[in-house]
Amino acid sequence: TGLDDVWDTILSFKETLEKSEYWYKRRHLQTKDWFHTMIRDRLIDSFFAEEGRREQVNILEKQLLEGQLTVAEAVEQLFK
Repeated sequence: TGLDDVWDTILSFKETLEKSEYWYKRRHLQTKDWFHTMIRDRLIDSFFAEEGRREQVNILEKQLLEGQLTVAEAVEQLFK
């Protein structure tokens, strides 16, 4: 059937990629990217978990939009 042909093509493609080692290199890159994404997510979560942090961000955002601060100045204030 047509579905069997599609599956055979997929398996053949995977086999070709594995022989060239591209499959494994790509998998390693995906794993590394996933690791870094999880680190960033954890850092952001812990940053906003600090008491008063969300309020501070809201105040700085308002000041940014009103032209009272530059983005660099606002970020600097967050990490003082």
